[in-house]
Amino acid sequence: MFRIGVNIASDKIKAAVLDEYFRIIGRGQSEKRKKRTADELESDITAVINQAMDDAKIDKDYILSIGIAAPGTVDKESGIVEHASNFDFELIPLRDLLWKHFDKPIYLENDANCLALGEFKAGVGTRGDSLMAVTINKGVGGGLIFDGKIFGGCNGTAGEIGHMVINVDGEQCTCGRRGCFETYASVRALVAGVKAELETDKDSAIMGMIDNDLDNLNEKIVYEAIANGDALAIRVFEKYVYFLSVGITNIVNIFQPETLVIGGDICTLGKTLLNPIVKMVEEQRFSIHSDRQTDIRLCESGSDMTLIGAALLDE
Repeated sequence: MFRIGVNIASDKIKAAVLDEYFRIIGRGQSEKRKKRTADELESDITAVINQAMDDAKIDKDYILSIGIAAPGTVDKESGIVEHASNFDFELIPLRDLLWKHFDKPIYLENDANCLALGEFKAGVGTRGDSLMAVTINKGVGGGLIFDGKIFGGCNGTAGEIGHMVINVDGEQCTCGRRGCFETYASVRALVAGVKAELETDKDSAIMGMIDNDLDNLNEKIVYEAIANGDALAIRVFEKYVYFLSVGITNIVNIFQPETLVIGGDICTLGKTLLNPIVKMVEEQRFSIHSDRQTDIRLCESGSDMTLIGAALLDE
C-alpha cells in the first residue's frame, strides 16, 4: 500500500506517491498559476494526484491516505484551509472537496510543518526529538516538532514565525502588521531589495541578465548574480542575511531545537547562505556557553521533504 503527499506552493501544486520506505515512486505537477479560486484548487489537486498515481502505475485502491501541505492556517479537525496571507482564498473546505474524488482518509497540515515532519522522519532530523523548519519562499513559514510530533499550539497555528516583528514600525506586511520577519527575510524581500538598488545603479551585470528591463528580474537571476559575486547583489544579500539571521537567532533562543533546517529554493546558494547565518547565530545566541547547540542545516532535497512529510501525516 502507498501514501500520497501534495504540496500547494505559491504558483504550482505538486503530488507524490510514497512507498513504505519513504521513497517517491510517482509524481504529478500542475501548470503555474499566480492565483487560484476554490474550484481551480480542487481541480488542480485532483489532477496532480491522478498524474502521480499514473506515474507510479497504481490506482486509488492501493492508496492508504492523502496528505495535503497547505499554506497559511489550517484547521486539521474540520479540514479547512482558513487563511493564507499570500494567497487569494480563505475558508476553503479542502478535505471535503477532495474526499468526493478519492474516498480516502485525507489529512491537512501547514506546509512548513510538513517540511519539518519530512526532515524529522526521513531527512536531517535524526538527532534528538525536536526540530524546527524555516521555509523561505514568497513568505516565511515555520514548522515545529517537539517530542517527535508536530506542535500546533492550541489552535493549530503555532510556528507562524514569518509574522513575528523584528523591526517595530517597519515595512508593511501582508498580514496587516508592520516590521514582520517575512517582510525582510522572504525571497520577495530579497528580489525587491535588488530591484530598488538597480533603479539607481545601472552598472551591475544584472542589467544585462535582464535585458535592461527591471520587470524581468526574478529570484533565479538574483541567486545567479550572488553566486557570481556581483557587487550590487552581494551588498543587498548581506543586508538580507543580517535580517534573516536576526530572526533565526530569535527562534533558536526561544525553542533551542536539536536541529533547525532552512528550506526553499534559496538553499541552492548553499554555503554562501548557510555560513554567514551560522556565524551570526553563534555570535548572538543566548546559549553561547552551552556545550549543546542547535545544529543549523539547509534542506538538500528541495520540496520533496514537504511532500514526504505530507504523505506521512497519517502516522
